[in-house]
Amino acid sequence: MKIALFNNCAGKGGVARAFYEFTRMLSKKGHQLDLFTFSGWDNGYLSVDKFIAEKHIFEIKDFELSQIKYHVLSNIHNFLKKIIFFYKLRAVSKKLARKINSGNYDVVFIDQCKFTHAPYVLRYIKIPNVYFCHAPLRNSNEPLEEFLKNREGKRKRRFNPFVFISAVINILDKKLIGRIDRINARSA
Repeated sequence: MKIALFNNCAGKGGVARAFYEFTRMLSKKGHQLDLFTFSGWDNGYLSVDKFIAEKHIFEIKDFELSQIKYHVLSNIHNFLKKIIFFYKLRAVSKKLARKINSGNYDVVFIDQCKFTHAPYVLRYIKIPNVYFCHAPLRNSNEPLEEFLKNREGKRKRRFNPFVFISAVINILDKKLIGRIDRINARSA
């Protein structure tokens, strides 16, 4: 089989180990594997390069937070940078999915995303795919609770844009994972 792999969570730890083992075993069974990822991806000591036929890297720069601490303008600036970053991530994910869709792949193995947990690319893949979710959304309710409380447990009076964005991202993740669950249930 010709299999496209999507991963941008590499590094050290369980996610990297699981992706390495999946790649190694699929390669051992004789499948042709192509890796699709974003710039900055490095799987370090668990290199899958020897198992991959082609590597497709799509350029996206992670956002850098403003260095001004405890300043209202810094919070607004970082909030806007994060929103712009997610629009760019969506555009790059569409481009990546178009390349996969046109590549005559039999199936796509999609790993978790380091930015959104459930990758945007899932929305745009038109061929059969498998989404491997290493762990459930551990922080799916935490941002909303944090949005309402501060560290001492009292209600917040100030708007925190980072907590708000985290809550929005978690809502999007829940919707996307729910959609994937329905598709998987229909396929079973």
